[in-house]
Order: sequence, then structure tokens, then C-alpha cells
Amino acid sequence: TDLCIIGGGFTGLWTALLAKQRDPNRDVVLIEANEIAYGASGRNGGFCSASLTHGFLNG
Repeated sequence: TDLCIIGGGFTGLWTALLAKQRDPNRDVVLIEANEIAYGASGRNGGFCSASLTHGFLNG
């Protein structure tokens, strides 16, 4: 194996895809503990708050 990627979320999947596009002969293995996009990539892994960018007085 030339490249082993741990995690099948957005970052892992895109890394595998780009690695194969750049070198189609590269052996790529992707390891995921559950289903693809099972963790934060398949759920709401973040939040948005106006106070983070504009301060509490403006948001």
C-alpha cells in the first residue's frame, strides 16, 4: 500500500480521490470504523453563531 487513509469522512474521502487522480497507479487504502460519513461528516459537527465573528454586542 502506498497510502493508507484513516477515516471515511469528507477529508478522508477527498484525500483518497485526489491521490488516485494525481497518480492512478497508487495503491490507496481507506479505513473507517463505521459507515462512510458516519461521524461528524454525516451529522451536524459544528455550529454557527454571529457572536463568533461580530462580537456579542453586534450579534
